[in-house]
Amino acid sequence: RDAPVDGVRLQALFALAAVGAGDDAHTVLLAEVGLLEELPALLRPGAGDRRVAECAMWVASSALAVGELVQPVLDAGVLPALVEAASGGDAALRRQAGWGLANAAVACSPHQLGRLLELGLAEALCELLRGGDAEVLPMVLQGLGSALATGRLASTRGGNCVARLALALGCRERVVEAVSRGMISPGAKAMGLARAVVEEIDACGPVAVAGDSWPPPLAP
Repeated sequence: RDAPVDGVRLQALFALAAVGAGDDAHTVLLAEVGLLEELPALLRPGAGDRRVAECAMWVASSALAVGELVQPVLDAGVLPALVEAASGGDAALRRQAGWGLANAAVACSPHQLGRLLELGLAEALCELLRGGDAEVLPMVLQGLGSALATGRLASTRGGNCVARLALALGCRERVVEAVSRGMISPGAKAMGLARAVVEEIDACGPVAVAGDSWPPPLAP
């Protein structure tokens, strides 16, 4: 925290990240020593060495994979930085943001999902779909699919609000486009995730185009 030189801060973060890489208990330990509260300052644009920001985002993403740490990460104010990085021009930070946001969507409770959506989770995941990064795509599809499933289970007579939001944002079209462009191999796990996302969105209303088939044909 108090290191005046980015190189020193980076090495300190690397050391702490190595501790958190062990298992969930080690990641919880990082939260207990107060590291999560330090992350927003390290993630601010222009805060210093981008490698510091990348390592800090890795720590945040790891924490978001642990269900009991989703709320502490939200309370620390880390999510806005991940949402912003998801649409940024730095590919490495965008991947880390995609990983963290997908982890949050998978590990969160229905109540926490509502807060994540308020902070821009759906918009960020949709933007990552548009980015055309095949490395990010499977994790984003998993996060979006989990958010859609949680929305369905928590839905009332008004229907799945997450699916309606995803539809309005154009997520369905972007998933179909990714498949049509050959960014997902037919036998890959991601193809099943893509199909599940489209089916969840379609279930919220009559959105499928007549003659649609799955998978969609590859673009010429």
